[in-house]
Amino acid sequence: MVYIQFSIIIPTFNRSIVLRDCLANIANQQFPLEQIEVIVVDDGSTDDTEKIVTSMPLPFSLRYLKQTNRGPAAARNLAILHAHGEFFLFINDDTLLGRSALARHLQAHLACAPDPVAVLGRFDPIPEFALTPVGFVCANYDFLFQYNHLKHGQRYKYTYFYTCNISIKADLIWRAGLFDEDFKHPAAEDIELGARLAALGCPVFFDNECTAYHDHVISVAQFASIHRMRGAAAIMLFHKHPKLSWLLANQRARLYHIEQELAICQETEIAVMEPLIRKIDETNRKHLNSALPKIKSVASHIAPLMRSIQLFYNWLGYLDNPLCTEVAAMSPKNIAR
Repeated sequence: MVYIQFSIIIPTFNRSIVLRDCLANIANQQFPLEQIEVIVVDDGSTDDTEKIVTSMPLPFSLRYLKQTNRGPAAARNLAILHAHGEFFLFINDDTLLGRSALARHLQAHLACAPDPVAVLGRFDPIPEFALTPVGFVCANYDFLFQYNHLKHGQRYKYTYFYTCNISIKADLIWRAGLFDEDFKHPAAEDIELGARLAALGCPVFFDNECTAYHDHVISVAQFASIHRMRGAAAIMLFHKHPKLSWLLANQRARLYHIEQELAICQETEIAVMEPLIRKIDETNRKHLNSALPKIKSVASHIAPLMRSIQLFYNWLGYLDNPLCTEVAAMSPKNIAR
């Protein structure tokens, strides 16, 4: 049997075009392709994902699996059951790996041995998005991923266990117990597993030279939706792991007041937020071809507004989860507002 160094695990749902580019990009790796396998798990797509994947002539082993729509956690677990690699590399279907990414992942694991680590690489927005006001904010203000303060070669907490470009020894995933399938959306399911890995003594090691690009242009409306989903997932995370309260200490303290506050202002705030979202998206479209100084200037003006949108939709997400009240009751009553 051929030795498989990396099993690259990719969950996908109705994104055949970006998935095609993701797979084609893997073929350009500066790494022995006979030592990798790629496992795509289709999470119930209704587009042409199966046709695209199964018809691509690729120079590496590719396995296509399909399940009913159960979310990325369940999709990754299905892939893990079929994987043979010594290491698992988790990426998104919109991840474009840098040519040396696999080599960097392996080099980092060897450098850290015998210590167990999860190796996290970069996940930068594609240039055509980064060079827009909204994209510049997402890339430089840590509103989607918190990369900007990470330092090369340092070890970090499980809160950086991002499954967009992260690798880990397969046996550690088995010891930790795989992904928690109660998380049905792409939010917090990776951090939750990271917390269990941390309990096994496995931190996140950051390699700044292990590059990847995020092949996804998002609108502010999508940005709001992402943070609403993350808010709901955060409540589930706290419910499962009450000791992780420090993660969102300030927001968690506010959980005592959030239901009362939003009961009063939710309709009003949504009435304010939705036009604001449309206005920022319109502003972004106007500056798609602007010079970098202008993009930076516009970004500096919209960043505080996007921060408000982020927080508000996080809070709506909290309320979406029926466990919100129970999680709030876990907090000490004397936390200051």
